[in-house]
Order: sequence, then structure tokens, then C-alpha cells
Amino acid sequence: MVFEDTLRPGYYLEWDDFPFPRSLQRNGRFFGEIWMTVAFAPARGAGWGTEYCETHIDAHFGVYRERVNKKTGEVAEKFHGLVPPEHKNPGILYESYQVKELRKWAPVRTYYGDLGPNGEKGLRWRLMVRLLTRHGIEDQEAFKPQPFSLIVTISDSEGRAPVYDEMSQVVLSRFKAENLTLRSAARIRTQT
Repeated sequence: MVFEDTLRPGYYLEWDDFPFPRSLQRNGRFFGEIWMTVAFAPARGAGWGTEYCETHIDAHFGVYRERVNKKTGEVAEKFHGLVPPEHKNPGILYESYQVKELRKWAPVRTYYGDLGPNGEKGLRWRLMVRLLTRHGIEDQEAFKPQPFSLIVTISDSEGRAPVYDEMSQVVLSRFKAENLTLRSAARIRTQT
């Protein structure tokens, strides 16, 4: 699925109860692999040196799980992310290293999660996308809306489940959706 939208500082987009394919659900567990790619053209400020990228889009995809408070016995739902960035922070905290090696503040970010052979438990799925600004959001009007694209791919690790067909049916029946417009281009060369 491809999502295109815009974000403003201080706001986020959330899709609670994201429709996870039924063919990848068994015995209260979710299975499969998930890839996400976020792409955007960040606002830039040349006066900030190596910190010239002023905006960043952060995406989270995972499940809600029930947690019981050991003191009170209250049951609450807590979000648990299952699709982390592909370039994780190995513990090196220097920003120069993170920018160079871990693609921190990069305009294209990739995420990957493998739910494993035993699957993952959860109540429901949630997809959340938010805009981060490097230098604060005191003057929200100074930041123009940030357009972005998000691609989410869910697949069966074994390659047998009809994931594409199921997701197409769910999305078309519950939401406004459009197929991607494809343009064919022909190059004509003349021989001389």
C-alpha cells in the first residue's frame, strides 16, 4: 500500500485497528514480514551546518497488547512496535556517527520486521506517522506542511497466503482508495 499525505509540526496521523491480513493470523498470533519505506523532501536550513535537515518523518507500526498493573490489577493497552528502522542505533550516541552511518535525518527511511516462525501476539494493529522538527516547533507557521509518501508491504514468509487479494478487498470496502496510475513511456531512436 502507498500512502501520500502531509503533516504539520505537532500533529501526527494514526491508523488504529489497521487491517492485518486474515491469512496471516492463526491462534491469536500474527505472522509474516513487513517492510515500510518513508520518503519526503525535508525542510532545510543552511544556517544550521551539518544539522541542515530541519524535518524528519518517523513511522511506527505494531500491535496493542494488554498489560496488567501488578499493584492495582488494572488492565491497560500498551503499544508495542514490531517494525523497527533497518539501521538501528548500536549504542553509539554521537550524532555525527548516527547521521553518517545510521541515516539519521535521512529523507528516505526503511523499516523491517519479521514476525518470526512463532508469530507475535496482539489485540490490534496501529500505524502512526509523525513529523519531527530538529529545532522545535515554537513557531509552527514557519514550517510549511511536510508532504510524504509511505509504502507498507506485508508478505507471507512462506509465499502461500493471498495477502494482496485480502488487503485489496479490505481497503476497497472500508476506505477511499485509488489504484496507482501508470504511464508507459516509449523512446524512439532513429538510426543514422
